[in-house]
Amino acid sequence: MFGRHYRHRSTASVVAELSHYDPKACLLFFYDDNFAANPRKTRELLKEMIRLRLGFRWSTQVRSDIARDPEMLDLMAQAGCTTLYIGFESVDPAALKEMKKNQTVDEIRHAIREIRKRRIHVHGMFVFGFDSDTPATTRATVSFALHEKIESAQFLILTPLPGSSFYTQMLAEGRLIDSAWDTYDAHHVKFIPRGFTPWELQRAQIGAHARFYSPWHIAARLLRGSTGGFVVGLYASALNRRWQRLERDYLRRLRLLFPTHARA
Repeated sequence: MFGRHYRHRSTASVVAELSHYDPKACLLFFYDDNFAANPRKTRELLKEMIRLRLGFRWSTQVRSDIARDPEMLDLMAQAGCTTLYIGFESVDPAALKEMKKNQTVDEIRHAIREIRKRRIHVHGMFVFGFDSDTPATTRATVSFALHEKIESAQFLILTPLPGSSFYTQMLAEGRLIDSAWDTYDAHHVKFIPRGFTPWELQRAQIGAHARFYSPWHIAARLLRGSTGGFVVGLYASALNRRWQRLERDYLRRLRLLFPTHARA
């Protein structure tokens, strides 16, 4: 989208912008796809935030390989980081290979534990719908997130965005469902997957949120002292139910057009 050149702001310009905000009134989000893409510059910024005692609570996005740099995690915690958003995508080795994700399930597990050790909240983002995915792998993904005590998570649907190689592949194979671009949002199924019908994939995504944010699991987060996880859980559970009400017609059409496979 932006070409191959990575552009940086100077530490001084970022700190100057932060000076316009009140740390007691603002929660900050650093809007980088990978906040630690340039470790040298990231360390420089974190050290300056610590030196100036800015006092912000903030969050950002990183890759799971951040756990290979414990010093960076320590600096993030000292600088006031409260939440890291991480695109784990999948815990199925075949799916990770399919998406060319240079990480293993053990590395994902290690990253979660190293981040939580520093009292930083982990928000995991997972994707359903790869050719190697099945209803069983989606259930296993939710089980993994619950077992590792991730406090919040999103379960999204693989989406063939125009301009991507995946879109070109789906178009060539005749697997696109429609071109209603406003619903190419990672929440609606827009292609015919291999391991499910489109309706089954949509139902797996809805069911994943319902299970992860079930009343029992929401209460469990509160019992282990995660007030933030409890509040997010209440909100996410309500949002999942509300989305289904708003999308009732879409869900009905999808179920009629692509019903569940008959099971032997």
